[in-house]
Amino acid sequence: MMAELGMEPADLRKRSRQLQTLREAIAGSPAAKPRKTIKKPQELIMQPGDCLVYPTSAGKCLNSYFASPEDQPSWRQDGWGAAIVLQAERTLGYLAWYRLGVTGTGYSKQPGIGTIAKAAILERPEAGTCSPVHFRRLGLEKIGHFELDREAVARLLPEAGYGSSGDTAAIHNISICNHLSGPTLGQIPFLPALASFFGGRNASFTPIPLATITA
Repeated sequence: MMAELGMEPADLRKRSRQLQTLREAIAGSPAAKPRKTIKKPQELIMQPGDCLVYPTSAGKCLNSYFASPEDQPSWRQDGWGAAIVLQAERTLGYLAWYRLGVTGTGYSKQPGIGTIAKAAILERPEAGTCSPVHFRRLGLEKIGHFELDREAVARLLPEAGYGSSGDTAAIHNISICNHLSGPTLGQIPFLPALASFFGGRNASFTPIPLATITA
């Protein structure tokens, strides 16, 4: 066809070589690279009942996808958040995930476990992953441990219609940092009224006194 259009023999040969090179490049399969796989179950760095505190800025935790707070110019610590580990499990026996109950209270200074024991956690606690690197970047610190009432905790889990699936969080590697942001400084007095307006216990911000889920 190209000859009929007037292409010179030398140009036809050059074009033929180029097409052959292109054909070989397309037909050749890339060298297979071995995929990285998990060799052993991921370590559970938190346990149910662990009481954690972490720095916040206007109620927001650090974004653990950034290496340091300096990489988050709009974030300035002005308080502390607190959470209780409700679940620490593995999906497929390998992928670690956690469910934390975030307290409905923000603190101006780092709270002690006695102060947190008087607080309430927000309903519908969400699940997420937390590698050692994310744990460090979030500024999480374990300050104590509560003995949990397993039956009371079970009523807060997805099977009862509350919260997200731990398996989903683990498989999609959804970090727990997406669920640690909470109220700003001080107890939020209008939460019960707001929850009632939107449907009582079905509202995601209904406070659950910590005393009702500890043994």
